[in-house]
Order: sequence, then C-alpha cells, then structure tokens
Amino acid sequence: MNGKSTTEEKGIDDNLSDIEEAAAVKAESKEPSTPKQGTTPKKSSNKLLLLLLFISLLTAGYIFAPQPMKNEALALVKAWMKSKQSTQPQQKAETTPEVVAPKLPELATIESEPVAEPEPTPEVISASSDEVNRMLEAMNQLQRELTSLRQEQQKLEAQQHAVQRMQLRARLRGISNPVNHLSQIQLAWEEISLMPMLSADERQQAGAMLALAEKNLRALQGWQKILRAQADSLTSKKHDNIIPTYENRWLNWIAEQFSVRPSQSKQEAEDTKLRDTLLNTSRNIGIEQWPDTKAWLQLRATLQLRMVADEEVESSTSKLELPESFDAIRSDIDQLRQTAATWMEQLQ
Repeated sequence: MNGKSTTEEKGIDDNLSDIEEAAAVKAESKEPSTPKQGTTPKKSSNKLLLLLLFISLLTAGYIFAPQPMKNEALALVKAWMKSKQSTQPQQKAETTPEVVAPKLPELATIESEPVAEPEPTPEVISASSDEVNRMLEAMNQLQRELTSLRQEQQKLEAQQHAVQRMQLRARLRGISNPVNHLSQIQLAWEEISLMPMLSADERQQAGAMLALAEKNLRALQGWQKILRAQADSLTSKKHDNIIPTYENRWLNWIAEQFSVRPSQSKQEAEDTKLRDTLLNTSRNIGIEQWPDTKAWLQLRATLQLRMVADEEVESSTSKLELPESFDAIRSDIDQLRQTAATWMEQLQ
C-alpha cells in the first residue's frame, strides 16, 4: 500500500509540475512588456491577479481530482496550448504583445489584404501599345531585309555555280582538244582540282590526273633537255674565207661579196645532220609529234655510241636517259583526255 500510494503521489507531483510549468509559460507569453496605450498599471495588476487566482483554482482542482480526470485535464491543457501556438500569428519584433483576458477567448487571425496596384492610365497603355507596334514593325522590317539578303545570297551562289560550271566545261574542252598539248593539259587539270564546286570524289580524281600530267611533263622536259644538250655538243667548226683582203676598197668590197671556204669533211657533215635531227626531235616531242619508232631507235643508238666513244677518250661513264619508246607517255596523255571527255558527258 505504501509503495502504491508513493507511486500515485509521485505521478500526482509530476502532473502538478507539468501544469505549473505550462501555466508559467502561458503567463510569461501573455505578460505584456509595455502597457498598451489607453490602459493603466492598476488595471494590468488586477488582470494579473485574476490570472494567478484562476491558475491556483485549476491547480487545486487538479490535486483533489481523481487520477482519470487528472489525465484528461492534462491532455486538454496540452492540446489547447498546441492549438494556440499553431494559430497564433507571427508578430514583428517592433510591435509589443497585447494583454489578453484571463478567459483566453479564441482569437481570429487577421489577414492583411494585398495592396492593389494602381491601374495604368489610358495614356500609358496607349503609349505602350504604340511602342510595341513600332518594335513589331521594326522586327518585321528586319525579317524582310534578312529574307531579301538570303535570297540575294542564294542568287549569287547560283550564279557562281553556273560560272564555275562554264569554267569547268571550258577546261575539259581544252583538255580534249588535240591542239592543246601536255603543258596546257597540266595547267587545265590544276585549275579544275582547285574549283570549289567539286565533290570529294571528283576532287580526288582531278588530283590524280594532275599528278599524272605533272609526272609526264617533267619526263618530257627532261628528254628535251638531253636532246638539246647533245645537239650543242655537235657544233661544227667555223672556217674562215680564203679570199684575201685588198688595200683598194673597191677590190675589197668585191671580195666580200664572195665567200670561198673549204668544204666540210664527212664527219663534220654527219655531225651537222645529227645536230639538226636532235633539235627537230626535241621540238616535235614537245608538241606531241612523236618520231617513228625505227628512226627513234636509230637516233638513240647513235647517241649511245657517241657517248661510249667519248667515255673512252675522257675516261668517264654516263647513262643516256632517253626512253626506248614513247608508248607510255602517249598512253598517259590519252588517259588524261579520256577522263576529261567522260566529265564532259556527265555535265550534259
């Protein structure tokens, strides 16, 4: 029994402590920091005494009430305090709390109405509309100018493409023309390879044709250089006039009208003929007038024999870098012209 009564008294003391703490918190929250305007200190003291008396009565009733009623009262007090804390609006730091009555009536929250913005005057609306219309008109004008510029650009691109097609057709026609030779063919393929209108495959093919033309042109120019060098080595000896000069100017004038020189030897005649043949061959292969195969082999053998004889005399060795035939270069030139003709058919 003593243990049970001690437990009940401990529970009653705990509940009383909770109620007193709640009442103290409530009193502190409700105690005004400064008296409200229109109230006196005496009235505030009376209200405070009434609040303390009310709390004392509640405490005494709680002590002498049965345990179930104490639990219900404590639950009601806690619920009421939570509801008041949740509904109480937040106040600014500058404002002072108001003194409330002891009966704690429900306070209705006053919501501040939003301040309505002043409606714009008709003049402002009209001005804004005019400004918007001007901006829209300016944007439309810019759009029209951009469209016009885009059309002009497309027109210029179409004209440029047409001009490039004409240039390409002219270059291909020049390559296919047999009047033009390897040097002109090489220049034409070089210009074609630089045209921006070509696709990747066409540009690659044009580059291959340009490389082929350059290779054959270098070989042809090398052969011409060798033939001219051989011709220059065959310069015939110059003979003086055997008619003597006279002191009389009239006789001297008559003697100058005649030229009497020793005749060439057989070797000198052969060298002169060979020199003329070398120079003519050098000019002819430059314009694709290829020599006869038999005549070319004979000329090449003659030059080779002369080089062997000179090597025996001068004790030097050299190689005659001339082709045995011109079939390879002629085939390459035909390929260059055939490719140009194929491109011409694709442009139609």
